[in-house]
Amino acid sequence: MKMLLASVFTAQNLTEGSREGLPYWIFWFLLCIIILLLSFIFLRNKDMRRRLDSFFSGIKKNLIKIRLHSILKRENMKQENFILEIGQKCWEESIEISTGEAVLSKLASMEEILSAKRSEQKEREKKIQDLKKTLEKVQKKHDINQAQLETDKNAINQRLIKISEKENAISLQIIQHQKSREATVKKMNDTNKKVYELNNSKDLSAEKTNAEKEESTKKIKCLAKDIKEIDQAIDEQIKKKTKLEKEAEKQKDKKSEYIQQIKSINEKNKHETRRFHKEIKEWEKTRHKVTVKILEIDKNKKPLYQNLGRLVNDKRIDHKELAILYSKIDRSYHRENNIKKQIKNIDKH
Repeated sequence: MKMLLASVFTAQNLTEGSREGLPYWIFWFLLCIIILLLSFIFLRNKDMRRRLDSFFSGIKKNLIKIRLHSILKRENMKQENFILEIGQKCWEESIEISTGEAVLSKLASMEEILSAKRSEQKEREKKIQDLKKTLEKVQKKHDINQAQLETDKNAINQRLIKISEKENAISLQIIQHQKSREATVKKMNDTNKKVYELNNSKDLSAEKTNAEKEESTKKIKCLAKDIKEIDQAIDEQIKKKTKLEKEAEKQKDKKSEYIQQIKSINEKNKHETRRFHKEIKEWEKTRHKVTVKILEIDKNKKPLYQNLGRLVNDKRIDHKELAILYSKIDRSYHRENNIKKQIKNIDKH
């Protein structure tokens, strides 16, 4: 077979590694031929066809049954809901039923407890809301106070900046006065030196010497007066600077007070906030417990409503509010019976 196929497909270029075996496409071609032969044999075998039909028919029946059981389950759930609605409507409309006194008595007792729990829940909710509003007011008041203190502190900062600017200006003036004084003292020293030289000079006449000495003396007096005025100006500037320094210390003390007040109200607000949150949390816990109890009572009421609904449905008490529900549950019963019949018919065949 291998030699035959090799001779038929000699024109095909095969890679060196594939010359020793058949090409892949020939394998799939042969596999398809085998499948076709098996299919032909199967179609001619009536017994095998019947078995296959029976197998698929069984699967189809099972799928139909599963779908019908699912529909049946939904109908049963609808019926339970209708029964529950009948019981709730009977309780809401205060419909009397002789065989349901025990159920009605239990529902009345549970409703009384439920009413008390709901009132308790409202009280706790109101307390929580009141605490939150109070906390909000406390926080708002704190924010206003802090903002005012921050504003006052910033105003002091601005005053300190202005005082510092004035101090710098005064310091600059003092430096300028000191430089001027140093220059004036130098001039005075030079003039005194000149007088000393005139006293010891023998080159000038007595008249010339006296004239220059007189002129130098006048100059010295003027320079001394200038030095005195400069010293007075420096003293005044120093006094102004000292006054500004005292004012700056005073403002810094006030700033420290504001910082301390801000720190104090922040600590107080932090403490108050923590206290309110703790109290709110405690009330929320108690509210949660009451809510859980309410849910539990509501859950326990459901089987009682269903029992009451079954009793009313069995008696078919005449009431306009129940007529629609009777009609709905009857239609559901009818659909349930039809589904059960279909399931039986499937099981027979």
